[in-house]
Amino acid sequence: MKRIFYIDFLRIISMLGVILLHASATKLRMPIDFSWHLVNFLTSFATCSVPIFFMISGSLLLNSDSTANINILWKKRLPKLLIPFFIWSIINIIGYSFILKINNLKLLLISILQIPGRPGEISLWFMYPFIIIYVFSPVLLLITQNKETVK
Repeated sequence: MKRIFYIDFLRIISMLGVILLHASATKLRMPIDFSWHLVNFLTSFATCSVPIFFMISGSLLLNSDSTANINILWKKRLPKLLIPFFIWSIINIIGYSFILKINNLKLLLISILQIPGRPGEISLWFMYPFIIIYVFSPVLLLITQNKETVK
C-alpha cells in the first residue's frame, strides 16, 4: 500500500492531542483557576484525537485489498491485535494486584477471565471498538462498495 502523507500528518497531530489529553488530565481534576480554564480550552481541541485514529484505521482498512479476505482477517489481522491486547491486559491486572497488594488469586483469575467483556485496565478501552471495527471490516467494505455502485 502506498504511503498517504495526509494520514501520517493526521497521526502526528492525533498523537500530540492524545499526549496533551493525558498530560492535562490531572490539572482538570484540580480546583478551577486560570490555568484550569487554559488547559480546558486546549483539551477541547484535542478531544477529536481518538476519533481521528478510528477514522484513520477505518479508512486504511476499507482501502486495503485484503479486507474482503476473511482468512486474512482471522489468521493474520485479529491475532496481531488480540494477542498483544490480552497479554497487556493480563500484565496490567497482575501489576495492579501487586501495587494494590491484592493477594486473592481467585479475584485475579476472575479479572483475567473478564477481559473479553471489560478492560483489565481502563487505558485499553479503545481496543474494544477497534476489535469490532476489524471484525466487521469485511461487512463495512461490502456496504461501502455497494453504496458506490448505486450512485
